[in-house]
Amino acid sequence: MPDLLSDLNPVQKQAVQTTEGPTLILAGAGSGKTKALTHRVAYLIQEKGIPPENILCITFTNKAAGEMKERILKLLHREPRTTNSQPIMGTFHSICARILRKEGRHIGLPPNFSIYDEHDSLDAVKQAMAALDIATQKTSPTSVKNTISGAKNEMIPALEYPRVARGYFQEIVAKIYLKYQEILEKNKAVDFDDLLLLTVKLFQNNPDVLSKYQLQFRYILIDEYQDTNAVQYLLSKLLSNRYKNICVVGDASQCLPPGTEVVTPSGTKSIETIKTNDLVISAAGRGLTHAVKVCNVKTSNYKGKIFIIKTKSGRTLRATPNHITFARLSLKTNCYYVYLMFRKDKGYRIGIARSFRSAQRGRSEIGLLVRSNQENADKMWILRVCKDRSEANYWEQWFVVEYGIPSMVFSTGGRKMLITQEQINQLFDSINTRERVKAVFKDYCLFENYPHHHPKGVASRISPDRQLVHFTLFSDQRPSLRSPWCGHRVSINTSNEALEKQLQELGYFTRAGKRHTWRIETCHWSYENALSLAEKIASDGGGLTINHSAFIVDNKKFLFTPISHLRETMEIGLLEKDKVVIDEVVSVSTEDYQGEVYDLDIDTLHNYSANGIIVHNSIYAFRGADYKNIVNFKKDYPNARVFNLEQNYRSTQTILDAAFAVISKNHSHPILKLWTQNPAGEKIQVVETRSEADEALFIANTIDHLRGEAEQSTGSHLGGATFPTLNSFAVLYRTNAQSRALEEVFLKAGIPYVLVGGIRFYERKEIKDILAFLKLVSNPEDSISKARIEKVGKGRSAKFFAMLSEIQPNLINYTTLELLDKILEATDYLDYIDDGTEVGKGRVENVKELRSVAEQFPEIVQFLENVTLVESEYTSDEKLKKKQGHRDAVTLTTLHQAKGLEWPVVFMVGMEEGLFPHSRCLLDPGEMEEERRLCYVGITRAKNQLFLTYARQRLYFGTRSQNLTSRFLMDLPDAIVKSNTNYQDRDQFLNNEIGVEKDSDDWLDI
Repeated sequence: MPDLLSDLNPVQKQAVQTTEGPTLILAGAGSGKTKALTHRVAYLIQEKGIPPENILCITFTNKAAGEMKERILKLLHREPRTTNSQPIMGTFHSICARILRKEGRHIGLPPNFSIYDEHDSLDAVKQAMAALDIATQKTSPTSVKNTISGAKNEMIPALEYPRVARGYFQEIVAKIYLKYQEILEKNKAVDFDDLLLLTVKLFQNNPDVLSKYQLQFRYILIDEYQDTNAVQYLLSKLLSNRYKNICVVGDASQCLPPGTEVVTPSGTKSIETIKTNDLVISAAGRGLTHAVKVCNVKTSNYKGKIFIIKTKSGRTLRATPNHITFARLSLKTNCYYVYLMFRKDKGYRIGIARSFRSAQRGRSEIGLLVRSNQENADKMWILRVCKDRSEANYWEQWFVVEYGIPSMVFSTGGRKMLITQEQINQLFDSINTRERVKAVFKDYCLFENYPHHHPKGVASRISPDRQLVHFTLFSDQRPSLRSPWCGHRVSINTSNEALEKQLQELGYFTRAGKRHTWRIETCHWSYENALSLAEKIASDGGGLTINHSAFIVDNKKFLFTPISHLRETMEIGLLEKDKVVIDEVVSVSTEDYQGEVYDLDIDTLHNYSANGIIVHNSIYAFRGADYKNIVNFKKDYPNARVFNLEQNYRSTQTILDAAFAVISKNHSHPILKLWTQNPAGEKIQVVETRSEADEALFIANTIDHLRGEAEQSTGSHLGGATFPTLNSFAVLYRTNAQSRALEEVFLKAGIPYVLVGGIRFYERKEIKDILAFLKLVSNPEDSISKARIEKVGKGRSAKFFAMLSEIQPNLINYTTLELLDKILEATDYLDYIDDGTEVGKGRVENVKELRSVAEQFPEIVQFLENVTLVESEYTSDEKLKKKQGHRDAVTLTTLHQAKGLEWPVVFMVGMEEGLFPHSRCLLDPGEMEEERRLCYVGITRAKNQLFLTYARQRLYFGTRSQNLTSRFLMDLPDAIVKSNTNYQDRDQFLNNEIGVEKDSDDWLDI
């Protein structure tokens, strides 16, 4: 057994060895979930002595089932051909098809029933409509078919559908649905959805049959459980109900970190603020766009490598390696590729190709295409882009030596070479490149199914098995009023006569192609139907490869490409206004990331823009997959063992307990209580201050105190930790506007700070605009300020000057706050900056926060002098920063921007109702859950010590108010909290604690 468990981490080992009862394995990409699954099967067989035929493994593709079977047999040191007894593996549909062939007679289904593909099903719908005298010109058969399919996915049979039908269209569908099922029964046929629905019916109506398969499948393992729909979920429950030895693996990791901007019809929104049923702008094909609904928002924790993509237009995208985008190789840039080539009969090799080469008739072609044709390659991946041949030579040799993969060509191609074809064959036979290449795939986050170049499907003497099923989005150039996007094409074109005969016998219609080939080719408006057909052809053809591509810009074809496969010079799709245009990748880098990530399931078109770049979403969302099935698993199996393949190594147990106390009040997401081997640590400090100024002073004083303590001690403070550097401290707040009070105190006290993902308060555009208006009130001759407000718009500047002329005679009687409000009223400036997005709302809050400063300086001259003094502190601070380079500084950041970061000491400020949780969320339960999640994120940023502060009174948007203490503080157990009231003595703080000389004339009295 050591060889089976030796390479598993402790949590994986537990997941493998916990074989009895329900088990849920939650894991992110690259965390070893597939490894845990395959080792679990091998462990059951080898260690527990379970007969392989008593184990059922369900995957979402037949190819995945085949690969899993190979891995398991390799772990067991068995050869497929010599192994008679193997675990039962396949997709839900293939397993159900086998069961119905054997047991279908119990529900009146003969063993030789036909399985209708999309074409057959559509023809049956048309027959039903003709029988009912329903015109296809007025009612789309395809729409009817899709509606029937949706009903079956929700387990609504034809006889029940009339009761749930709503509206004229669904009432028509109800009649067609009944007739459609009559036609299927008459023809002894089932459609793709019936395979699952009829198996459920079989089990529910025939307990003996169900019992038979429950006894056979004593151990059930299901991969990608988050992608199961309602029927699949019920099937898994029925089969596992006797022994309850069901193990499901859910991939919780999604793709994009918070702060990623998504374009919607009402402007850009951060991805973490997108909600179900929101509209987003999607690529609709050939440069077109269309507004489409968000079906689902997925959130999970991720720890690993993030790829950072920068483009020629200045866009930046950060994403997990597996997020799919659309990309193509460029013919514009003359450079060299160091590539990895695969050929089925040889294995892998390293090589060099120019980015493009001149072919016959003077036409340039992609260099990889020319190279693959020369060597009959099956797949090619670009490892590195080099500016010239010498750099390419260097990297080619580096890869050869580093990974032990030859650079020898696969074929002489009839050329005269100093090596024979026999010697080449011997070389690749003697070197196990398939094993060595695993390190390349791991180190460079490569995915086998997404090569940079996939030669077209052929059948030849050298490569007889290379046939491709092409799934091409937006291939049709004719969007319609009903479907305002380009249609999708599914095709296969090859000369393989045996394959043609095989598919014809299964009911596929083939037709003659060019140059002695045959083809299957069809177009669908529905992405779902097109992909289902492509997968069915691939499966019926014996596991053919699907080539995914899309015409997202004009007549240019882009490949589905994981973010980790993007390379410099490649072209990607960019959303620019209401069009999709081409942008170029100029740099690719990586960074380590730990924090929450997001993905959106988009209806119909399954793509959206992330920071302007067109990206794909979850490929299985259209099948009715319900992420809530992960949540419901624990409800169905309250005694289930849950393994989270991620241990928290950051925080003390006290901090983790505080985080759990807050997040456990949520109901819509799996609640995983984090654990650690770290010490319990200090209690959470909950501090009441007199005001927002007092709050900022307390933080500055505490930072200085902890640093002083660190200098005098080697350390026992805070569980053995000392904090001599300012980099150890962070202050987190809910809204950007809250940074103002903190910045002013830090600047005056001489505490260096850095704003993460933000701009200093007085340097924000909207603040500088309002200051320009106020400067003109004080000095109408200020040409610099006049030039700035003219950029706000001629209409607004004209209204401002009209207002100024009106009040000029009595200007001395107006306070700064009154003048600011008059400016906002006259110019409608708040409407100007509020575009309805979260960013727009933040701008409005910043301007309102400026009212708080105006309230403290009634005289406009005094107000402007104060601002000038703060700005001069900015200047001095920037000069010091440039002089010192990367310096020690406290981090100031919003909670949203803090995701993925961590610090030894964290201050969370403004813990008051209406501020955090935000007032916009108080009446919306869904929004309140998001606020709790954000609080959880903030708490878990702290490694050693956490301070939660609130003010008894707060000058907020120019008004002094008293707020209730945040409900999040009330959630914390008394045992882990230390509460105190801390009213700072400003004079003592400035004179004695920090050592900054106090000057009553220019002190920022906040």
